[in-house]
Amino acid sequence: MNLTVEKIVNAVFAGIEMNAETEAMKTELLANAQERFNDLTSSGKTEDEAIASVMESLKGMDEILADYPREAKAAPEDGKNRYHYPASEIRELKCDLRDDDLTIEACEGTEITVLYERDDDQELEVSLSDGRLTIAQPSIFGSGSWWQRLFSFSSHKGEVRVLAPQSASLSLKVNTMSGDVESAGVKLIGDISVQTMSGELEISSPTKVENATLSTASGELTARLDGENLRLKAVSGDVEYAGECDALAIHSVSGEIDATTNAADSKIESVSGNVKVRRVSQADARMNLSSTSGNIRLELPTGTPVRLSASSVSGHVRNDFEQSVGDVVTVRGQSVSGNVELRAF
Repeated sequence: MNLTVEKIVNAVFAGIEMNAETEAMKTELLANAQERFNDLTSSGKTEDEAIASVMESLKGMDEILADYPREAKAAPEDGKNRYHYPASEIRELKCDLRDDDLTIEACEGTEITVLYERDDDQELEVSLSDGRLTIAQPSIFGSGSWWQRLFSFSSHKGEVRVLAPQSASLSLKVNTMSGDVESAGVKLIGDISVQTMSGELEISSPTKVENATLSTASGELTARLDGENLRLKAVSGDVEYAGECDALAIHSVSGEIDATTNAADSKIESVSGNVKVRRVSQADARMNLSSTSGNIRLELPTGTPVRLSASSVSGHVRNDFEQSVGDVVTVRGQSVSGNVELRAF
């Protein structure tokens, strides 16, 4: 799934009340848009050309959706940019932002509060529908077509703060272009998705999630999460992870990766950045570590039973452990020009 295509379709349906009919329409539209994108790129078009064609094909959707009901907006307290909701009515927090930063933090009480601070007169679009609290940053053009809402920018930058009581448990879906996202102290559950183009991500939770996908293009990514399946991705930003999970996948093109994990199954790779992984448990596991030009360093407790398969074309390989059989930590480490080291502590 191309993330830009998904953002475009999300912008088409921004503010539309979602029900069985509109959900089906959105799903079909996303599938068709993705198919168009794939066909165009397969035929030799660049991604930018394919995206432009997808956008052009969707410009009539504003007229089609004009007759569909909009999500009800909350009446702000104290005039504007302050909203209160009973936490018991909210299961999911969904945020579509452009350049504003987002902070999610724990608080006392029984209400979820949304606060917005910005140095111009822009307001947020906030609505609650079927257990989902949606926060969106409107276009700087005010009203306008979905493609204006998607690609509008401003020299101003604000901060969205979401205060959730310690009793609340939320799934989280966040998309932002250049804003930073931080979540700390709030119980995250279910499926978590946080994506930004150039912002930094710092996500933690006192509770275990099911699936989490965190990605940034050029920002730093820091995650302290326990879960079943976790996927972390950065292009040029560094990635730092600490937590317990069943399956872990980390990918970076040019950033450094530093992970502390006892995942049963992990795949950690960087193209030109270094990879450092520390594992405390001696339980059997599968670890696949790779870097094209960066160094790889895996630290394990002394005496851990290990079966290692490692190679480097122009770097050196160091292994502090004897090869073992049976229930072991299976390690596959590969680098072209970097070093591969398996060190005991």
